[in-house]
Amino acid sequence: MRPMRLTPLHQPGFSPATAAAVQRVVILARSAEVVDALLAQAAFVRARRHSVLMVSDAISADARERCGHAGIDVAVLPDAAALPRFFGERALRRQFGQILTDWRATMVVAEGSEMIALASSCGAAVRVVPMYLTESARGSALAAKLKAEGSSLISATAILVADADIKRTLAEAMGAELGHRTHVFTPSGVEGGHLPVRPLPSLATGAIFAVLPAASAQAFTALTAAVSQLNQAAGGEYVHLRQAPADAATLDEVIANSHAVVVPDRVSCVSDPLIRALFGGRAILAQDCPTSRLVVDAGVNGWLVAASAVEDWGQALGAALRYPDLLCSMGQASRAKAERRFDARAANAAFVDALGLSDLRTAAN
Repeated sequence: MRPMRLTPLHQPGFSPATAAAVQRVVILARSAEVVDALLAQAAFVRARRHSVLMVSDAISADARERCGHAGIDVAVLPDAAALPRFFGERALRRQFGQILTDWRATMVVAEGSEMIALASSCGAAVRVVPMYLTESARGSALAAKLKAEGSSLISATAILVADADIKRTLAEAMGAELGHRTHVFTPSGVEGGHLPVRPLPSLATGAIFAVLPAASAQAFTALTAAVSQLNQAAGGEYVHLRQAPADAATLDEVIANSHAVVVPDRVSCVSDPLIRALFGGRAILAQDCPTSRLVVDAGVNGWLVAASAVEDWGQALGAALRYPDLLCSMGQASRAKAERRFDARAANAAFVDALGLSDLRTAAN
């Protein structure tokens, strides 16, 4: 089998004299969404005079460019699914181990079961910090999964999880001591304190729902069908959908001119556009999934839709139209939640504190 070639790495200067003060942190993630979400934290760690390497088999060209601007190194792994079984897994472990050796890593932050296993297979020369940010299993299924990964977790000095449910399950399955080392961490964050909350538009001429980017064709079709049924019942074009662009400035304008924001797909990570919708003070209608529950408190700042079907969206949109006064109070609750949980500075600080890298934060400011 031919050896796999690594993407060339830029290796910053390293000397034993600085090794104690400068951590060399590898962030290992499979999902492109997780890579994008963690870039803000990676840049924050890099700005604190630590070195950071992003390793993934799913890093986008845009993420590479952003890494370059922030001084973050990048290494690309081959897609594990495309490798032959057994020999491919051995080659992947060997390649990643070589990356750690060449880059002189001191810490690996690994997201998801497969990446945690890969990091843990490379020996005890580096500290492994497991992350569970896109975990969909819950209850007994999650407990069984965590027990199966017990050796990787027991030796970890810190574990990062997306929500309190995972932390509670981990403590029950693995013991209270491990629960004490577990930190609830939201990887996404926006510096949104400066974003204004504009008054809701008048409902006299219709209701406008902003649809966030990346909605799949199937989900958007179900949503538009539900809107068509509502308009037929109203006897006119009363409900309108506006597809929100990815550009932040235009996105903020679309959100400000909408009555609520719709997330028609299951999502694996809290995106910046969704956080900007919270900071913009709008109620959120989202398909129910673990990530959506991080953003939407049902009945408080929005509605969770059980499934992406026409009738389900019809019921959720109908509720928003029947109780327009709720849109205002829910929007206020969204803004409060954004400031409390999704402020970028708080997320960045929580990340470096959990990793034990906060010692140089004050000196760097």
